[in-house]
Amino acid sequence: MERCLQIPEVLHSICEELNPPDALSMALTSRALLEPGLDSVWYEIKSFDPLISCLPDDLWHVKQVTSREPSSPNISTILFVQKTIRPEHLRRYLTFYAPRIRSFELHTRHCKKLLSMTSWQALQLATDHQPGVLSPSIKECTIYWVSFWMIRRMMGKYEVDIAPYMSLFFGSNVATFILSLEEVSENEDPLCAASVALMGKRFPHVRDLTFDIPRHRWSLEVAHDFFASSSWNYLQVLSLQHATPRVIRQLATFPCLRSIHIYDTGGERHPDWDAPLPSHRTSGEAGFSALCELDVTLDKITDAIHFLRLMSPSNKLKNLQCCSYAEGCTSQECQSVIEVIRDHCNPLALESVVLLAPEGGYIEGIERIDLAPEDFVDISPLYGFSSLQSLDIHFEGSVQFTQDHFPKISRAWPNLRRLDLCTRFSNPDRMPSVNHHGLLQLLQACPSINSLGLRIDTTQLTPKEKAPVPATFPLKYLYLGDSPICSPSLVIDFLRTHFPSLTSLDTHYIKHANEPQETLLDRRWKVVEETWKELPGLRN
Repeated sequence: MERCLQIPEVLHSICEELNPPDALSMALTSRALLEPGLDSVWYEIKSFDPLISCLPDDLWHVKQVTSREPSSPNISTILFVQKTIRPEHLRRYLTFYAPRIRSFELHTRHCKKLLSMTSWQALQLATDHQPGVLSPSIKECTIYWVSFWMIRRMMGKYEVDIAPYMSLFFGSNVATFILSLEEVSENEDPLCAASVALMGKRFPHVRDLTFDIPRHRWSLEVAHDFFASSSWNYLQVLSLQHATPRVIRQLATFPCLRSIHIYDTGGERHPDWDAPLPSHRTSGEAGFSALCELDVTLDKITDAIHFLRLMSPSNKLKNLQCCSYAEGCTSQECQSVIEVIRDHCNPLALESVVLLAPEGGYIEGIERIDLAPEDFVDISPLYGFSSLQSLDIHFEGSVQFTQDHFPKISRAWPNLRRLDLCTRFSNPDRMPSVNHHGLLQLLQACPSINSLGLRIDTTQLTPKEKAPVPATFPLKYLYLGDSPICSPSLVIDFLRTHFPSLTSLDTHYIKHANEPQETLLDRRWKVVEETWKELPGLRN
């Protein structure tokens, strides 16, 4: 055991698992544990207290002031500089502790002491305004802008905007950056906007960026200025809470951007989304040259077209997920997205496509007497994508899918492993076009499928059609939605016979507002699910 404790990697692994107080105790037990223990203690700082504790007490004149922030303590401690801060005052901190800091995440609840404006200015003079000098090895940075606002409130009549002084902690080595403007007022002053916009310049080597902004005009303009402040030559992963077509056009120019995640949470729709698009061109643009993953949740599913139209003809996009959250998705909208995918994505690169409409809650059902062919979505425009391995299309309508499509799918997508075309909504006005025979034919044509979502007409199952040597398939997941059913026992026998490897069976769906809470269909499928879970080898 003693020999193990002589290995530096082992000591660092032990200390990395400890919280700061325990890591400090560990560091004080022996000389061998001092360095790894201190590395763990100083790995992340959440306030200015660690810096202040390393400076001489006689530098400061301490004042207790009444806070203007209701959620913080009533009394705040503010340090006013009363002596010149010299390099020797900072030497111990800069030599022994600052190089250990890897992460900065400011939390007001950890701020026991605050610095006045003159104190920050004195630190700038003592360090010659060097960016990142107080944490030169920092790799991860998290900024909640509301924390700056709360600190101003905590300082009472001595309030100061500390944002301009944060460059002392943030150097050019930051690789992971989280910037949140949540709870920032739409009426923020121009200094705040300028500080946010300059953040891009301060992090020229960032690779992973999360930018959370509220959906109002001020923050969206700031977002544009923020992305315009740098060339973002190293950025690879980007997460956004809101975007506009203008911002999308900026993102398209980032040379190394590989992954985009946008999770719009709703609010007033920006008018630029509904502006007329340029004339249709199948050759595409020259943007998003490195993009491999695009995952967007926007107001309308067609908003994703603003991304796809900018794709370089030789783009590397592998995974595409487009979701709408507000207005759902009509067959025509879904079809338009599929056709744009055909025209702008690389047939040799695309491996996964997901198109999702909102799922959850009750919706008003409208019985349609006459269903026109255009009510169906046609997936044949995707046949040219020979590398496709996964296809999910979920919305209130239906996909045109019959047994005539099976040979074409088999030839077009030889590596298909996941196919989910089953609506999550109740669909009583349309019978499935595939029965149990068609299901087996599909799996014979596409033997690699292990996850399937499809409405199946199981009412044609009979006890007399058992084959002497029934075909079995490696299906793991099966979603059937509101598939018609007459005999739960025959369905159970069918599943047990042909899908011995099945681990998940799902028949839940979203009802219309005018439908009863539980129907005969529900009760029959409930019997299937409960019995299926009890069968040996067929359990979740």
